[in-house]
Amino acid sequence: MHAVSGLQAVAWGLLDGGVTFATAYPGFHAHELAERLGVEAFSVNEKNAFAVAWGASLAGIRSATLFKNVGLNDAADPYVNACVLGVRAGLVLVVLDDIDVEQSQIQQDSRPYADFPCSLWLEPRSVSDAYELARQAPELAEYLGTLVVLRLTNLLTRAVGPVTRAHAPVTARLNWCRQPDRWVAHPVYGESQRQRLHDRQQAVARWVDAAYPRPGAITGAVVRVAAGMASMADGGGEPSPDLSLFTLPPPRPWLEALAGSTAQVIVEEHGGPYLAGKLAAGVGADRITSRLIRPEVERAYRITERYEPLYALLRALPNRVVVGDLGGHTLDPHRTIDACLCYGCSVGVATGLALADPSLHVVAVTGDAAFRHSGKAALEEALARRAAVTVIVLDNGGSRGTGGQSLPGNCRLDAPQLECHDLDFPALGQAGTLSALLRQPQTPRLIRLKTPF
Repeated sequence: MHAVSGLQAVAWGLLDGGVTFATAYPGFHAHELAERLGVEAFSVNEKNAFAVAWGASLAGIRSATLFKNVGLNDAADPYVNACVLGVRAGLVLVVLDDIDVEQSQIQQDSRPYADFPCSLWLEPRSVSDAYELARQAPELAEYLGTLVVLRLTNLLTRAVGPVTRAHAPVTARLNWCRQPDRWVAHPVYGESQRQRLHDRQQAVARWVDAAYPRPGAITGAVVRVAAGMASMADGGGEPSPDLSLFTLPPPRPWLEALAGSTAQVIVEEHGGPYLAGKLAAGVGADRITSRLIRPEVERAYRITERYEPLYALLRALPNRVVVGDLGGHTLDPHRTIDACLCYGCSVGVATGLALADPSLHVVAVTGDAAFRHSGKAALEEALARRAAVTVIVLDNGGSRGTGGQSLPGNCRLDAPQLECHDLDFPALGQAGTLSALLRQPQTPRLIRLKTPF
């Protein structure tokens, strides 16, 4: 038995469950989990990370893909289609929900994605449970033929607990078998795929129902229901919940028992009132009390003056609009950034602003990781539209906010019509070069700034 972190427990569980291939995109603890799994190369974005892992599953090896909560937004397209098509060898998606916003800039509960059929979501209730669920997940995904999602929150990433490892199973690699009607997302195969989806939904529901003890008659005045590790957030001061949930969907027998009782139901969860809403639909909103776990934590981000040599120049521009990307450069004491939608979207937002109002002096500021993620393709569109935008890439040689992971590609765009410049960030205060380059362009301009941070 070993006392380990929640992340180590999940890594051991996936390895001991037969996962031999993993993909990831850096973000809230996802990069740490990837390193523990031996991921050698990070994907260019979450969408491709998911696609590569699904392809490995088709080829017959148990696989996993890892990213933070907002990463699931980027991977939503392949995620939804994988829910419809299913998986072949076991495929596990690990989503790290930064509910307490320790290392993120927006709070998002990813569980509404569980409403898409037909994935099975698991949420550990302890560190040892994290190991067991992670170990069982690949086999379960393979048995059910469906994607299994392992949702981890801050409560688990901060936890330490006992884990006893089991021997990794000897899993036979599945041989490639050509089945276009099963694996090609196209309306011509729609009818057979709908039938398979229905059958898998029923199999998932039966497995979930059998995973919990059967409820007896509920006679108490209050029933306490907790999701995942939420019941442990108070440090154990309260008794164990009457129902400790670790799956989405919830078990039907318990929903029926609660609906047939008159008890008030207290629902504890780490995130938004997602589970409370699910239970309210069955038992009535007037019987539900939602208790959202919000522990006090220290935020990792701090407002900094480090980008002031650049931002002072930007604020001096007449009629400016500065669009940022999610990252350490987004916040500064002078609130230089005027708009920020989501990771990798600064160039696209800037393009829309410039096209809608040519009188605006539009500047996009992005990091090198975000530029490779989505900004590079967006700049190609800006070129095609001849949008008058200046794109500044802060290039620190990797995803520095999560440890400097190297991502595929570079910050160059092979387009003869694109005006490009390379500068060194520390030298900004020594020359007027950047000031001269910040004149309002007629077509897209790319400025790459090498930065030490």
